[in-house]
Formats: sequence, C-alpha cells, structure tokens
Amino acid sequence: MAAGLTDKLVRRHPHVFGSVTVDGAAAVETNWDRIKDVEKGRRSVTEGVPLSQPALALAAKLQKRAVKVGVPLDLVLSAGQSSPAEVVAGLAGDLARATDRPPTPAGTPAASGTPAETMIGDLLFAAVLLARQAGVDPEAALRTSARRFRDTLTTAEDAIRTAGLDAREADAASWRTHWPSADEIPAG
Repeated sequence: MAAGLTDKLVRRHPHVFGSVTVDGAAAVETNWDRIKDVEKGRRSVTEGVPLSQPALALAAKLQKRAVKVGVPLDLVLSAGQSSPAEVVAGLAGDLARATDRPPTPAGTPAASGTPAETMIGDLLFAAVLLARQAGVDPEAALRTSARRFRDTLTTAEDAIRTAGLDAREADAASWRTHWPSADEIPAG
C-alpha cells in the first residue's frame, strides 16, 4: 500500500520528483489536474464532481472548474450578460415581476462578516424568498441549473475535442465557437 501511495505521489508531482519545470503554483495545479484526468480516464472537467453535494457547493465547484479551463464568464452565466452583477440584477427583476409581489421591508439584522459576505448572504436569502413566493424549491432549482450547466460544459468540451483541440488549451474564441445552444444540449 505504501508503494502505491509513493508511486502516485511521484507520478502526480513531476516538478518535484522528475524533470518537469514549472513557473509557479498555477502551473503545478494545471499539471496535477492533467495527470489526474489521464489516470482516471476523465473526458470532462465535470467528471469527479459529486452531484449529491448541496446545490450551492455543486454550482460553485462546476463554475470553478469551467473558469479554470478558460470558459468565459458570460458563457458560465449563460445569460448573455458580461458580469454576474448584470445577471443578478436581471434575474432579480425577472423574479420580482414573475412573483408580482412587493419585496418585504428591511428590518432583520444583517449577517455578520464582511460587506461582500453580507450582500451575498442577503441576495441568496432574497432569492430563497422569491423562490418560495413563486412556489419553487430553491435547492432543486439550483441543482437543476447546475446539472444543466454541467451538461452544456461537457457538450462544449466534446465539440472542442471533435475539432481536434484540447479543452484545457482552448481560448475564449474557441469556447464561444463550440458552446452549444439550448437545443443542442442532451436532456440529462
């Protein structure tokens, strides 16, 4: 067992035990990801992400992996906007109109922590309220969106590979060219 662990450690760290030269922690992580993908026979950066984890953690992990391989943010957001703020503003407005109810008055104590943490917490809390008003289970809705994103990303990776490219090396233009439309994503 110890020999197997040693082999794995040496194999996954060629910059320490082999002749690979790296220029920083990011290169070490990129090499490690590639080696692990080959070892496990992974065809998608989404493979190995447990789908049973809570929806927020699932969404965060899928987004992190997508951005790590170079998927542009506007594609991660899948809403045509160029920033999360535009998406949040648009979705909040859409949800408010869809529920046709005024927002509840402020007055509850703010969450502790940084201003950013408080704002994000308030936004997520408000999204849960809007979901309840719309009769939607927010956990299930986020899980569905996270899985749809996973399917979209996997479809794009397959298209990039079919074009003879490496998804980990693809630039933003390649991702945009191969990003599927909603009707090209297999039902999953």
